Formats: sequence, C-alpha cells, structure tokens
Amino acid sequence: MYGDVMGKKGQYYIVGAAILVFVLASLIASKGYDAQSLASDTNQYVFDNLYIDLAHLSNVIIAENRTTESMEHSLGSYFNLTKDFVKNKNLFIEGYMFVGVPYENSLNVTIVNLYNASFSDMNLNISSISSLTTIPAESIKTVSFVDVFNTTSEIEVSYRIVELDEGLSFNVTQKTFSVFRLTLIGPGTKITSLEKRL
Repeated sequence: MYGDVMGKKGQYYIVGAAILVFVLASLIASKGYDAQSLASDTNQYVFDNLYIDLAHLSNVIIAENRTTESMEHSLGSYFNLTKDFVKNKNLFIEGYMFVGVPYENSLNVTIVNLYNASFSDMNLNISSISSLTTIPAESIKTVSFVDVFNTTSEIEVSYRIVELDEGLSFNVTQKTFSVFRLTLIGPGTKITSLEKRL
C-alpha cells in the first residue's frame, strides 16, 4: 500500500512538472522574444556600461591632472581592455577621445584614435592657436598648446576630423575638458553617441 501511494505521488509530480513546462513555454512563445532582440538588448547594455565607464575614466584623469605619459598609458590600457572585452562578445568598438588637462601655463590635449584609419591633417584649435596633426590608426598622441591661459579665463576649443567629416566647437572655463565619440558595432547592431564633459 505504501508503494502505491508513493508511486501515485511521483506521477503527480511528473504530470505537474510537465504542465508547468508547457505553461512556461507557451508564455515565452507568446512574448515573441527572438535571438535578435535579445542580442540587441545585450549590446545596448554593453554600450551603456562602456559609455559610463569612459565618462568616469575621463573625470578621473582630469581630477588626477596626470602627466602626458601617464595619461597616454592609462587611456591606452583602458581601450586595450575594452577592445578585448567587446571582441569576446563578437562586437567591435571604434571612436575617438580628446582629453584636455592644464599643465603650468600650457594645455595638453591627448587624442585617442580607435578607428582602423589614420586621422591625417586633423585640425585642433585652442584659443586661436592651431595645430595640424596626424593621428595614426588605433593610437594615442598628445599635443601641447603653450600660453593659452594668458589672454582670458575662457578658452575656445575646436577640432575637425576630415576623414569623418566631423567637427565640434565649444568654450571651456574650467581649463579641463573631455570629448568622446563611441560606436559599438556587431551583427545587426550599430550604437553611437557623442559626449562633451566641460
């Protein structure tokens, strides 16, 4: 008798589990989740986190008023880790970043190029002082502007990247700034954003 009761309880558990699986499968199917939308949501999540990290990184670098060598090393390390991280997710990242930090009476502007192509003849202007420079593909370079703080407390920053047909102009009173464009690309995904931190 005891064996019959235990056997029936086991059957009830099996039937109950089968009904639960059927109900859950029906609910998931009715929601219409497909692999493409799930991948898109995941890519957006990855992009949002990278974007927040990059904003935080630029604030830390500016707050620490790093030397040119230290800034280039920190930015290079961060972007190498980032590229490896997104590559493991079958994605890749491209973009650029400018970080301006005062040093004595100069302004050091560190430029990061995450594109597979060089920025040739990139024009960078700080308070009417112009620098025409080339930034090789996937590299970092710092340009120094001397005596930009002698004339006024506000400086004008503008840049033009010919290869991207893109530029920006803005005024800075804090003497520090960062600008970055970040694009995350993957199967069926291209997410991009531009951020200025003055």
